[in-house]
Amino acid sequence: MRDLAIPTIEGPGDAEGADADEGGADATRAMPRIESAIPSEPGPESATVRHDRMPRTRVLMVAAAAAIALAGGMALWITHPWDPNLYITHSQTDADTSMAGYPGYLSALTGQDGSSSATDTSSDSSTDGSDSSSSTAYQAILDDYNKLGTYADQLDQSVSDLTSTGVSGTAAERQDGQSTAEQTAIDISNLIDDIASLNDGDGTYANDIANLTTLGNWLRNRSDAICEAWDSSVTMATEEKILAPLKKIGYSSGTDNYKTLFEENYDAWKPVEQ
Repeated sequence: MRDLAIPTIEGPGDAEGADADEGGADATRAMPRIESAIPSEPGPESATVRHDRMPRTRVLMVAAAAAIALAGGMALWITHPWDPNLYITHSQTDADTSMAGYPGYLSALTGQDGSSSATDTSSDSSTDGSDSSSSTAYQAILDDYNKLGTYADQLDQSVSDLTSTGVSGTAAERQDGQSTAEQTAIDISNLIDDIASLNDGDGTYANDIANLTTLGNWLRNRSDAICEAWDSSVTMATEEKILAPLKKIGYSSGTDNYKTLFEENYDAWKPVEQ
């Protein structure tokens, strides 16, 4: 076994004893103890650590200034005080009031020679225009009145077809019957809209237009029930189910409540030219 010469570290007291005993021969073998120059890490409760974690005054001031600038910029961007009309999308045109109250050009004053003749001519022209307008209004009312009678006959035929081919016909026949009924319903609705837009001749034909509107509504109510019945027919439903919508409006032996009302008032409400 080999002997290894490992130096031993001795303290200051040991070194002094060795110097005294051995005359300092072995004192040079002792290694001095070195203290660390790095301070130990402060604890979490240290006052210095708490201070370091607090934001600096400069940081707070910069953050506050940035927040104020952002809020102010957003307010200006939304309100646009320098351009209040920025977000207005509709057109804006100033009304021309330069001629407000201007009576127009007068060729002669009242009481001058020829004024009475001019007035008479104007009056005759106005009367002719009024008569023409009244005649046109009456003709339009009469045309719509005649259309109501035509559509009433079409509804009668649709009911007749429904009670025959509608309950026992082929699929194609039922489809044709449904298409015809739907077209009649569209025509009646369009006619009612047309009646609502008629010119009443300054109230002369107001009652006639009101009567036509009532006749049209009776036809439309009857037409709705007929269309509903045809909708059941194309599904090959039973006769009872097919005729059920008609039973709701009092259908019996080819007539119903709306048909009766229409026929009782149609001739009596025929427009007369005024």
